[in-house]
Amino acid sequence: MCGRFSLAVTDWAALLPQFGFDSMDFYYAPRYNIAPTTEVPVVFFAERQRTLQTMRWGLIPPWSDSFTSRYATHLARTESVLEKRLYSRLVGRQRAVLLADGFYEWQTGSRQPYRIRVQGEEVFALAAVYDVWRGADGGERASCSILTRPANAWMAHIHDRMPAVLRASQVDAWLRPDCTDASEMQQFALHYDMPELYAYPVSGRIGNVRVDDAECFVPLKDDASRMGGQ
Repeated sequence: MCGRFSLAVTDWAALLPQFGFDSMDFYYAPRYNIAPTTEVPVVFFAERQRTLQTMRWGLIPPWSDSFTSRYATHLARTESVLEKRLYSRLVGRQRAVLLADGFYEWQTGSRQPYRIRVQGEEVFALAAVYDVWRGADGGERASCSILTRPANAWMAHIHDRMPAVLRASQVDAWLRPDCTDASEMQQFALHYDMPELYAYPVSGRIGNVRVDDAECFVPLKDDASRMGGQ
């Protein structure tokens, strides 16, 4: 359920109208196979403006004595997020979106990896929460978790869970700073209309975290094998 994603952007300024962040000179090297614990681009509200910066993918508990975690915190189940001490306080006030141009999922049973994208959008948003870890020396570092939800009817052919993929028009609703009702935002993340997705099979080489090149995007078959739907 989204253990890898990609973001091979070269023109960051072109994304400003879509996501409304304040950083015109942001740079992030194209990545084709992003794995947990990697620094990833995240959009969130800070000091009354929408900010873009990198964060560690994998939330660090505030009670941790170092900026590491022995737990798998890169994903958070939306259905139970308010029951978890690590996440419950974040859903109301510390929401964010990770930017992606695709995510990978291994089909249940066959273990065939698929690259999954949003129809009509080169870059899209994944709903997330974030936190800032503070060290004993006063230093601060940010980390985040992607929210997941039960797969919709289309995605269920590949896997029974999926990340909370947002339409461009839904980003504002998720990031709105005036809403601090965690229950309301949890319900939004569970029940909004998903964008139309499509998928195609890719090489199993993406299972190797050291593989990070454009060949990760190459379909195993021609475009006629592409699956699409909601």
